[in-house]
Amino acid sequence: MKTGNDGVYHFRTIVPVPYQAGAGVRPAHIHLRISSADHQDLITQIYFKGDPHLQEDSSSRSPESINRILSIGKNAMQENAVQFDIVMRKEFPLDASVYKKIEGLYQMEDKTMLEFSRMDDLLFAKVNGQIMEALSYKGNNEFGGGLGQVKARFELLAEGKVKSIVTYLDDNNKDVVVAGTKILKY
Repeated sequence: MKTGNDGVYHFRTIVPVPYQAGAGVRPAHIHLRISSADHQDLITQIYFKGDPHLQEDSSSRSPESINRILSIGKNAMQENAVQFDIVMRKEFPLDASVYKKIEGLYQMEDKTMLEFSRMDDLLFAKVNGQIMEALSYKGNNEFGGGLGQVKARFELLAEGKVKSIVTYLDDNNKDVVVAGTKILKY
């Protein structure tokens, strides 16, 4: 969908429900990807106040999520309504040649395979073939996810080799740091 010239948007949907995910339950949420030609893409989720599973989920219990846990009110037609005002950052994408250097498959120290691939101005991280996070460039050879729970720093080594140091929060909100080197480029 597109916004009007004034940036206002709305859409109609159902109120989602929580669902089983691994050992826990994900709270009800809606995924959003917001794009603009002259702004950094934003990928985020919104949650709903009163959901009993908010504190069980590492994404919704993150302090960065506080402004994305929204009240469900009523509109003029007495339908459920949620207001989410979006603010985007003016950050310009990296040159394509930089992505070419870091895209590829990495063998990590913990024996996982981590794949980095570019889509538009985001760097997607896949662990063993499953998308872990969409990362945006933060500067200083570092990319980070929207919640700040996943970070990837790259070091360009001799002979075109690349090392990645990835930091992420585990289910107990503890930092895990794992490094690896690129074994396959695209």
